Amino acid sequence: MPNALRIGLLGPLLLRDETGRAVHVGGRQLRVLLILLALDAGRVVPAGSLADEMWPDDPPGNPGNALQTLVSRLRAELRRAGVRDVIESHPAGYRLAVPPDAVDVTAFEALAARGRGALAGGDAGEAARVLRDALLAWRGRPLADAAGSEFADVAAARLTELRASVLADRIEARRGQRGPGGADMPRARRDAAGHRAGRGLAAHADAPAQLAERLDDRFALLTGGSRTALPRQKTLRAVVDWSWNLLTDAERVLARRLAVFPGGATLAAAEQVCADVLPPQAGVLPALSGLVDKSIVTAAERPCGEGPRYGMLETVRAYGLERLAEAGEGDQVRDTFAAYYLDLAETGDAQLRGAGQRRWLLELAAEQDNMHAARRWAIARQDGDIALRFVLALGWYWQLRGQPGEPETLASQALVLPPRERSPRMAEARMVCALTAAGPMWDMDTVRPAVTAAIADFAEWSDHSLMIHPLAAMGEPMLALYDRDPDRALAIFDRYAESADPWVKAAVPLQRAAFDAMFGRLDEAEADCRAALAAFRELDDTWATAAALAQLGQFARLRADYETAIEYLLEAVSLGRELGAWGDLVHLGGLVAAVRLRMGDLAAARGTGRARNLPE
Repeated sequence: MPNALRIGLLGPLLLRDETGRAVHVGGRQLRVLLILLALDAGRVVPAGSLADEMWPDDPPGNPGNALQTLVSRLRAELRRAGVRDVIESHPAGYRLAVPPDAVDVTAFEALAARGRGALAGGDAGEAARVLRDALLAWRGRPLADAAGSEFADVAAARLTELRASVLADRIEARRGQRGPGGADMPRARRDAAGHRAGRGLAAHADAPAQLAERLDDRFALLTGGSRTALPRQKTLRAVVDWSWNLLTDAERVLARRLAVFPGGATLAAAEQVCADVLPPQAGVLPALSGLVDKSIVTAAERPCGEGPRYGMLETVRAYGLERLAEAGEGDQVRDTFAAYYLDLAETGDAQLRGAGQRRWLLELAAEQDNMHAARRWAIARQDGDIALRFVLALGWYWQLRGQPGEPETLASQALVLPPRERSPRMAEARMVCALTAAGPMWDMDTVRPAVTAAIADFAEWSDHSLMIHPLAAMGEPMLALYDRDPDRALAIFDRYAESADPWVKAAVPLQRAAFDAMFGRLDEAEADCRAALAAFRELDDTWATAAALAQLGQFARLRADYETAIEYLLEAVSLGRELGAWGDLVHLGGLVAAVRLRMGDLAAARGTGRARNLPE
C-alpha cells in the first residue's frame, strides 16, 4: 500500500497522514465519495455502485463521467495535502489503496470481536481492556459527513447497535473482574438478544426512512424472546438500567439533563444548563469524568483544541430523556438549554461580521444541532419572541454556511408566531424570518406580505432609524426590485450609506454594485466594489472581502483584463480556504478556468476546471 493514511469514520470524517497531520477534504460530495471508498478500503468498488449511492434520487445525465470528475477532484484535494496515489482506477471501478485496518470502523469491529472472544474465553481483564479501546475509537455519530444518505444511515444504525453490544460486553467483563458473582448475566441469552436486534436491523436495511421512527422506540426494537426471562437478560434496556444504577446521584442527575443536548455539550454548556443543587457547578466536571469512565458519556476533542465535547450514544440519550421526564425536569431544563443557546447565537452573530468570523463560524457550526433543537423547543412552546430572536441571531450564519433546507423550514414556522415584544428588534427578526423563508431563489411571491408587514412594523416601532442586520437591511431593496423600481432601491441604498453601523455602511457599495451591473453601469459598479473591498479589509471581514474580490474578478474579466481577474479570483479562493466554511470554491474554480481559457492557457484551464486544482 503506497500511503500510511489513517481514516476516521466514527464521527466527523478525519484523515491523518503518516506524520499524524490532519488532511482536509472540502465539499460534502467529495467527503461522501471518500467515505464510500473507505468502507471498502483495499477493495475495488464498482463504479455503478458508487454512482447509485452518490445520486440515488436524481442521477446526472452521464453518471460515469460525473463520477470520474468527482474522483479527479478528490485526488486533487488529497494531492494538495501531500497524499498521492491513494485512489486507484480499475476497469470495474475505484479502489482506496489503504489497508482495511487503516479505517477506524474496521479496527473497531476487530476490537469488538477480539473483546467478545476474550470474554467468552473467561479472560475478563483482557476483554475489559480491549473493549475499552474499542469504545475510545468513537468520536461521535458514525459517518456524520454522509448523514441523510441511505448507505450512511443504515451503516450508522448497524455500528451504533454494535457499540451498544460492545458496551454491554464491557459491563459484563467489568462485573466478571469483580468476582464469581459478577458474571450473572448468562452469555448465551444476551447474545441471543443481540442476534435478534441484528435481525431487526437487517430486516429494515432497505427502509432508511424508518430509522427515525425506530429511534423513537430504540429499546422496544431490542426486546423479544422468552416471556419468563428476566428483562436484564433479554434487552439492551436492562444493560443500561444496570449501568445507570451504578452511577452516583450526581452522575444520574447530570446524565439525564445532558440528554437534552442532541449535538453533545462542552463543559461550559453542561455547567450552565445542568448545574443546580445537585450537581453544583463545581461538581459538573467530576461527574462528567465519572460518566465517561462508565461509558455513559463519550468525550471527543474539539478541532479548536478548547477541551472535549461530551456526547451520548442515542440509545443512552433516549433512556436519559425518559429519566428526565420521570424527574419532572423536562420543561425547566429545556428552557435553560434554549436560553443558553439563544445567548450563544446572539453573541456569535455580531462576531460573524469582523475579525472573529472564522472562530465563530466553527463555534456555531459545532453547536448547530443544539441551536436548532433549542429553536424547535421555542416553536413547540409557541414562544414567538424566542423563536424569532433565534432566527435573527442565526440568519447571517445560515447565509455564510449556505445550507438550504432546515433554515427555511424553521423560519417559516417562526414567522407564524406572533411576538409579545413590539420593538425594532422584533420587526428585524420578522424581516430576517421572511427573507430566510424565501429560500436561496428569493421567492418573493410567497413572502411579500410578511416583508411588507415587517417594514410597516419597523416604521411603527422604531424612531425611523434603519435596520442594521445585514439580511433585514436587504428587505426594502429586494421588495423595490421585485416591484421593478430600481430607482427606489438605489435611493434606499443611499439612506443606508449613512448608517451608523460600519459593516452595513461597507456593504452598501457592494450591493449597489450588483444593481449597477444589472443595468449595465459597469464603471460605477466596479468603483463601488473597490470601495466595499477597502472597507471590508479595514473591518477584517474575510467572507465579505472574498465576496468583493470575486465580484471585482468578474468585472476585470468583462473588460478583458485577465491577469487582474486571476489575481482577484485567486485571492478570493485563498480567503475562502482560510475561512473554511465560505462560499462555493468549485464555482470560483470554474471562473478561474474560464479566465485562463480566455488567456489561451488551455492546460492550466483544464487543470483548474476539471480537478479544481487551484493554487494555494
